[in-house]
Amino acid sequence: MNIKICVHIIFYNSKNLSNQTGKLNFNKSYYLSKVIKSYLKINRHIKIFIHTNTNSRFLKKYKKNNKIKVIKYNLKNENPRYFPWKCRKVMEKQKNDYDVFIYTEDDILFEKKNFNYWLKYKDLCLNDNYNL
Repeated sequence: MNIKICVHIIFYNSKNLSNQTGKLNFNKSYYLSKVIKSYLKINRHIKIFIHTNTNSRFLKKYKKNNKIKVIKYNLKNENPRYFPWKCRKVMEKQKNDYDVFIYTEDDILFEKKNFNYWLKYKDLCLNDNYNL
C-alpha cells in the first residue's frame, strides 16, 4: 500500500492533567505512546504531527524519528479551547502532499484494522454523502 498518510494528533497538557511539579501525567503520555505506535504500524508512508502546548521530556524522544514531528504552541494569550484548530493551517499547507489526512486526539486508539475498514467502505459511504 503506497498511500501517503498524514496524522495530526492534538496533545494538550493542562495543569489539572499534571502533578504539582508540572510533570506530565503518566497515563496521558502512556496512551499517546500507544496511539503513535499504532499509527506507525498502518503504513510505512506515514507522517505524524503532534501538536502540543508542553515541553515534556516525554515528547523529546520523538525528535530523532523522521516520521514524527512535534509542533509546540504558546497558548499564553489564547483561549485553549481553540487549540485543536491550530493544526488546520499546517494541514492546509500539506493538502497536496498526502493522500489521506487523519485528525485525532492523544487518547483515541486507531489501528491498521480500522484503517483497512475505512479504505474498504469509504467510497460506498461517500457515494451516499456519508463519511466514516
